[in-house]
Amino acid sequence: MIARLIPLIGVLLLFPLSMLLDHYTPPPPNVVQTLPPPSVLPVLASGHRETLAAMLELRAVDFVLNTMMPGESFSNTDRDHLFVLYQGILTLDPDNAGAGLRGSVLMSAFGWRADEAVKILRMARGEPY
Repeated sequence: MIARLIPLIGVLLLFPLSMLLDHYTPPPPNVVQTLPPPSVLPVLASGHRETLAAMLELRAVDFVLNTMMPGESFSNTDRDHLFVLYQGILTLDPDNAGAGLRGSVLMSAFGWRADEAVKILRMARGEPY
């Protein structure tokens, strides 16, 4: 009797226990919080700079799409995050002019920061910003 009761109690407690654990699980860090400094990125890419830059650009677009809510605009933190992401992308793949163009469009359209859009374009051209 007890051998049948223990698994039944375990199954019944499984859902409330998982809800409790989900409640106390912190949110995962975003990409900008875990992104190393631009000077270290090429070393960590281990010869796959273009691939890592493409993956980082996908994360940047995903960041923009998930951050924008209807009727809301970017916060200053969101703008800074987007700039840091594209700074990392252009550090990894400085020859990718398309990424610079897309970054400047995202920064000017969603971020409403023309000066940082110009900085991204200058980075794509190889100019100091």
